[in-house]
Amino acid sequence: MNKLKTIIFTIIFLAFVSCKEDNKTVQEKLTITDFKEVPNEIDGCSCFFSETEKKYNSNEYLIATNLDSIAFVSLNNKIIKLKLVEKKIEPNSIDNENYTAIFANKKYKATIEVKEDRTKKNADEVWWNIGTIKVEDKNGNQQTKKFIGECGC
Repeated sequence: MNKLKTIIFTIIFLAFVSCKEDNKTVQEKLTITDFKEVPNEIDGCSCFFSETEKKYNSNEYLIATNLDSIAFVSLNNKIIKLKLVEKKIEPNSIDNENYTAIFANKKYKATIEVKEDRTKKNADEVWWNIGTIKVEDKNGNQQTKKFIGECGC
């Protein structure tokens, strides 16, 4: 009888561990998601980028930056803070017109490529942009999305 209990317990335990591993795999998928609540650290000169103009007008953002040191991105519906690691400005461009910026923390790296969108009318100290955001985690998972948005002071 004890052998039978041991066998049953072992089977149940292995089934439980197998299910737990499946859940872990699902959680490891990296998805860039929208967020509406902009952290207070984004104040003054900043950029707000969204997947579509409709989402932009609804204040649903993929990424928000303060232009000089930090960015926030939502991954799997959790807002993550990243610090600026590198910024490369394209030749013959002004500082925040056409550039690639890399933001990172211990778990994630986000690369944003930003181009000024000259088809949109810009206001004083505000300019429209198009670009892409690519986010990678330390496990090699990644996702890339196109965006539109506005930067300004």
